[in-house]
Amino acid sequence: MLQNCHLSISWMPTLEQICESMEPDKIHPDFRLWLTSMPSESFPTSVLQNGVKITKEPPKGLRANLKSTYIKLDNEKVKRTNKPAEFQKLLFGLSFYHALVIERKKFGPLGWNIPYEFNDTDMDITAAQLELYVSAYAEIPYKVLQQLTSVVNYGGRITDDKDMRTSDTLIADFFNPQILKDDYTFSESGIYYSFRADKDAPHSSYLSYIESLPLNAMPEVFGMHDNANITCAITEVDNTFGIIQTLQPRVAAGGGISREDQIIDMAKAMAVQLPQKYDIEAISMLYPTDYHESLNTVLVQEAQRYNRLVGVSALYSFLKRLFLYYCLYLLLCR
Repeated sequence: MLQNCHLSISWMPTLEQICESMEPDKIHPDFRLWLTSMPSESFPTSVLQNGVKITKEPPKGLRANLKSTYIKLDNEKVKRTNKPAEFQKLLFGLSFYHALVIERKKFGPLGWNIPYEFNDTDMDITAAQLELYVSAYAEIPYKVLQQLTSVVNYGGRITDDKDMRTSDTLIADFFNPQILKDDYTFSESGIYYSFRADKDAPHSSYLSYIESLPLNAMPEVFGMHDNANITCAITEVDNTFGIIQTLQPRVAAGGGISREDQIIDMAKAMAVQLPQKYDIEAISMLYPTDYHESLNTVLVQEAQRYNRLVGVSALYSFLKRLFLYYCLYLLLCR
């Protein structure tokens, strides 16, 4: 197993040669090569194509991040200090801080000037330090815990001074004496607060509380205005189009028709495929209104309704496809 291959970019061509030189007939049946790496453009493409890829990333959503943290715990781990009540509240505050710093990335520059890849290792190290300091000191050293968490553990990934100040401000809301009170809230709405768990089953109590939280957290829990959702939506769309752009061929084929002509041909092909409307005038002449044939009137009315339905659905389908092709055209023109 080779860990953190992204830290050995200069050796990656050698790894590629080793993998290509492996002959299946001469390899032991039980041999497996495991590689771990952060996303890297320098990672050999052939190695990726010839292997099974497993991607691990934090779950999306504040509630999902909290649940991911607590699903790995149990009652013993939640009560593993000589001050279980204080440790449980501080651990929940730390988990909330961990979820916040991960989810702020979705707001783009409003969340972080630079998108950082915080992971579970930062959380695990900080939780171990929290356990140590809560057990070792009669009075909990909140300032020390703030510095260790924001500057040392999570701050090791932060390179922007404004982001460093943001991290310091966030952790100060969770590592302070007020968090030990039951009425201490993490947001103005009061939905998120310092939860007091059941003494006999604290782990299940926290999981139940996390399940009761909203599925989609509002910007107010991040200290932002509701309009921040607009920036979040724009960021997600940009990321989606960025992925689409990476899937485009790198080299354009020579000759052939232009992109504009291709889009025009596609639009014409779609127009041909649209269903035709009924000729209401011809139907009215073939089946005129008659006192003895009431179904003639019904037929004309149903034909009119069908034409309206076809017109709306066809127009919607046409515009939707045309919009998608136009978006792809803009990406190709970049």
